[in-house]
Amino acid sequence: MSDQSAVRRFCAATAVSLTGDAFTVIALPFAILAGGGTAGDIGFVLAARATTAVVFLLFGGVIGDRFPRKNILIMAALGRGLVMAVMAVLCLPGMYSTAGFVALQALHGIASSVTLPATTGLVRDLAGPSGVLRANSRITMIRNVTTTGAPVAAGAMLAVLIPFWGLAIDAVSYGVAALLYATLPVPARRNGGTGILTDLKDGWRAFISFPWLWRGVAMAAIFQLGVLGPVAVLGPVVAQDELGGASIWGFMTAANGLGAVIGSWVVSKVQLRDPLRWFYLSLLPSAAAPIALGLTWPLWAQLIAQAAAGWTLAFGGVLWETVIQTAVPPDRLSRVSAYDWLGSSALRPLSLATVGPLVAVMGPAGLLIGVSTALVTLAVFCSMSRRATSYQVAEITART
Repeated sequence: MSDQSAVRRFCAATAVSLTGDAFTVIALPFAILAGGGTAGDIGFVLAARATTAVVFLLFGGVIGDRFPRKNILIMAALGRGLVMAVMAVLCLPGMYSTAGFVALQALHGIASSVTLPATTGLVRDLAGPSGVLRANSRITMIRNVTTTGAPVAAGAMLAVLIPFWGLAIDAVSYGVAALLYATLPVPARRNGGTGILTDLKDGWRAFISFPWLWRGVAMAAIFQLGVLGPVAVLGPVVAQDELGGASIWGFMTAANGLGAVIGSWVVSKVQLRDPLRWFYLSLLPSAAAPIALGLTWPLWAQLIAQAAAGWTLAFGGVLWETVIQTAVPPDRLSRVSAYDWLGSSALRPLSLATVGPLVAVMGPAGLLIGVSTALVTLAVFCSMSRRATSYQVAEITART
């Protein structure tokens, strides 16, 4: 049964914490530089958080299926709030330490690793099978609005205040989010489990038992490898060399965010009988972004292409998350979600690292157009594959 009041409070907690995160995204690099750190130090600090978030992700899935997900999110929010509060203190004169920032961001990543799988399960618990599409649409819209608009406010604030305030706002936002999580209904007590390795194996067996699931994760990994990485690296380069500089890339990024907001709204208004087929087909517009960059289309066309790419990520992402939450048994949902997150994002570092060597061989245009062609081919093939799409329809029908 769907508890819309609880879903709204969960969305409010999400909005508050994501707004705080947006302030940290802007403030953190400048806090490091203000303390005497270098560009390399910024990389180490960001890598510490990203690494632990991935390394402990499967463990987070086990935790999410063993213990009440509401309590996990409360503890994770309080932990991340404490981390950001200490980091804010380290921004004060004479307090900065790169090693301290690295250690604290590593702890932040661990807390994030338990948050993602627990969130997937809790949304399903609160919204119920019939309400997850609408709930996911709201959450995705909130995420895109905050990540598009909040950095502007953060940048304006940091123009007149020291980075301490950006990190302090993030710390407070986590405290507010924890209070909102505490108002959610108390979930049923979960099974204590039989051992971490046993739980991981059970989650893996559940993951591979759905052919549509691991095929979709493989497609998402290829999308990360072949599209998101090259666009993230070459987009600013093309904007600088061909389109007018960093301000133009800023407009293109904003167009991407606007497209994502529209996509997350549209998906909540449609009823699709075959959501996974539409998930694959929704990837097709994203090919416009690398094609536009590769062929150096004019600015108006670049903006449309970026908006189409943002629409793809939101529309397809909501469909994918909804299918998982509806088709996977609730007692294995966090573990399966952890494998999904891990598989979908594992190739992103490789993608970012290999763009340079590939450009040296293929050139920017060749690489961008090549990955677009591969994306379209794979998406069309998967949309026509019965094992990639039809099995999940039976699962959803059986559970709704």
